[in-house]
Amino acid sequence: VGAFNPYAQTDAATICYEKGVKTKQREGDKQGVYVSVNDDGGYIKVKGVDFGKDGAGTFAASVANGGQSATIALHLDAADGPLIGTLPVPNTGDWGTWQTKTTAISGASGTHDLYFVFNGQTNGHLLNIDNWKFERNK
Repeated sequence: VGAFNPYAQTDAATICYEKGVKTKQREGDKQGVYVSVNDDGGYIKVKGVDFGKDGAGTFAASVANGGQSATIALHLDAADGPLIGTLPVPNTGDWGTWQTKTTAISGASGTHDLYFVFNGQTNGHLLNIDNWKFERNK
């Protein structure tokens, strides 16, 4: 099939494997979905992501959080593999209030499986993620 391009905006529901998450339909959008994260330590895996020779320098995601602050840890090749960056996800005001958050990353070059590992205190819901995108190292 080929390698996955992390430099194009990607729906978070593009998942090879997952644990502790569900997809939900966007209100008023019969075809669009987002990922709803329920469990601390839950994750999604995207297989065969090609960061290229120079690699990625930043990561951005559209997130919503109506609870306590959470994080998205970005790991290569395994849920506990090398950490390339962590995106803080503060309370955005409501579970449907989307904001784009950005963080610097390092160590992402070549082709790897990519794991988004979600962490934080949860009372049955941790955060929502709609889409994500990396930017090349400059």
